[in-house]
Formats: sequence, structure tokens, C-alpha cells
Amino acid sequence: KEAENYFDTCVKNPSAKFLDRLAWRMVKGEIMLERAIAMAEIAVKKARTEQETEEKPGHYTQKEWQDKQNRNLADFLETYGFGLYKTGKIEQSVPILEEAVELSQRKDTDVLERYCHALYETGQIEKAFIELESSVKADPTQRELRDFFKKVYIKYKGSEDGLESFFVEAEKEQRIKKHEELEKQM
Repeated sequence: KEAENYFDTCVKNPSAKFLDRLAWRMVKGEIMLERAIAMAEIAVKKARTEQETEEKPGHYTQKEWQDKQNRNLADFLETYGFGLYKTGKIEQSVPILEEAVELSQRKDTDVLERYCHALYETGQIEKAFIELESSVKADPTQRELRDFFKKVYIKYKGSEDGLESFFVEAEKEQRIKKHEELEKQM
């Protein structure tokens, strides 16, 4: 009976997370994209409503609860925005992916890269350059992000001049930062 109730709940009133997970798989697999976008949009709306109405469980601090809700909303926005991007609705995807980037505090490089691709495709090269530059400086080892940054750099600057020295300096800064972190731990 418990399994039946759970199944009914999932089908009749699916959670935002359930909808997002299903929509994400559909978007990644490019399966029924319009339906996936609709599900992701519902997930975003549900998550926004939950942020306003759901009470914080006692085992979370207020900050932990807010961070958790923001991470979930960022994930749902990423699915929604990426679905729009995949269907060619790139202009529409930009503000949605931008919000996902902001909610993830620019720490999720996959979201950032999708956002920057949308910026690039809509001709917002300078904005894509600025977003990628700080992310690549923070972690120059991310190969895909680095490769895309190279493409944006050349489009923005007009040539590869200075690109290699940028990467060398970013790697040097990262080594120094890691060394300082290790010294703190000792």
C-alpha cells in the first residue's frame, strides 16, 4: 500500500526534483524536448513556490536551507535553460541560465559553460569572455572550459596573442593558491 501511495504521488503530483530529473535525461538525450522543457518549467515554478512556502526542517540552519533551495533551483533552471538552448530558443535561454549561474555562485562550471555558449551564440562575446576569464583563472585545468575560452578569446581579442601567457599565469596563480592552502593545513 505504501508503494502504491508513493507511485500515485509521483504520478499525480510529482515533486520538482522528480520532474527535473526526468526532464534532464530527456534534454541530454534530446528526447521529446518540448515536453522536457515544459516539465522543467513546472519544476522551476514548483521550486520557487516551495522557497516561499516550505518551512525549514529543524536539522538545517537557515543558511544551509537557503543554500539547498538555491542549488535545487539552479539545477532546475539549468535543465530548463539548456532545453531551450537545445531547441534553438537561445535568446530565451540566456536569462534563465544566467540566474542558474548566479544561484550556483558561479561555482558550477557546467552551468557556466552552457550560459557562456548561449552568450556566444547570441553575440554577447564580451560578456562570455568576462565570465569565462574569471572561471578559467580560478581553475585552468578544466579542459573543456579552457578550449571554449580559447575560442571566445580569439573572437573577442581578434587573435591568439596573449592567450598562452594568460594560461601560464593562471596555472601559476593556481599553484600558489594550492601551496598556500596546503601551508594552512599544516
